[in-house]
Amino acid sequence: MRRLQLLFLVLMCLLVQHAFAETITKPEAGKTYMIQHSSNLYLTMDGGQLKIMLPGTGDSQKFEFVPVEGSDVLYNIKLPTGEFIGSDKGYSVVFLTDAADPYAQFSFPVSYEPEFVNLKNEGRGACLGSDNNNDGGGVYTDKSGMDGKHLWKIVEATGGVIVIALQDAIDKAQGILEGAPIGTEPGKYPQSAADALQAAIDEAKEAL
Repeated sequence: MRRLQLLFLVLMCLLVQHAFAETITKPEAGKTYMIQHSSNLYLTMDGGQLKIMLPGTGDSQKFEFVPVEGSDVLYNIKLPTGEFIGSDKGYSVVFLTDAADPYAQFSFPVSYEPEFVNLKNEGRGACLGSDNNNDGGGVYTDKSGMDGKHLWKIVEATGGVIVIALQDAIDKAQGILEGAPIGTEPGKYPQSAADALQAAIDEAKEAL
């Protein structure tokens, strides 16, 4: 039952993050952002590598965007270490320190799916993306941007938005529970399932 509760909370978290992720093409300097993959996983610095992972995992999922001097569309994506996400001029992600290096610069054109952007590396002329949608999957700099695994959302990392969204998700889950037919007959849900869902909702309320 505990495992079911935790699974529900994880799914709720993913739903919340997805629902409140707006398309940003011009991030503001000085703000902290998260970068959401089309799979609802997040760009994550973990063990010295860039991956896509579940929210709240890995070493860091927060980034700053530093405008490139003389450009209104190019940015350096800055890690907490002070380094920038970059390309090795091939397919591998490397971490660079020269903000003027075009291989450390990205633009964020809206993709063929209007709610997503591409993370296009200026030097490489290709996009950041993954080979799969799996938690812990690697990220590379040689992608076309024309595949769902190459699509992203830039989301401002603010706690207030998540709090509001989590409350909304709790309300919706409570409504579903209240409208669910409970019983042993075909087409009804067992009381044990309703109890497990209610316990998960109660735990989410405590977290809120």
